[in-house]
Amino acid sequence: MEKQLQQLEILYPNKARAAKFNIPLAHMITAGANIILVPSRFEPCGRIQLDAMRYGCVLPIVASTGGLVDTVKEGFTGFQMEPSM
Repeated sequence: MEKQLQQLEILYPNKARAAKFNIPLAHMITAGANIILVPSRFEPCGRIQLDAMRYGCVLPIVASTGGLVDTVKEGFTGFQMEPSM
């Protein structure tokens, strides 16, 4: 998948960027987000929304699964997507 993303960057230099995982950059992106979308089908803990809420993300929108349901309370700390069938 990494090579495919790099190929997209070559084909569309003004529209796509392929970056290696960078923890400080990931924290800056999360800290600057107003909305974070977590559409995971399986999420035993759900660390991303916890980090987002800690940084002050206004609106985490999460799948109705696992640890996401335990930490994001519908209408209070964010919103849960309807389970997909």
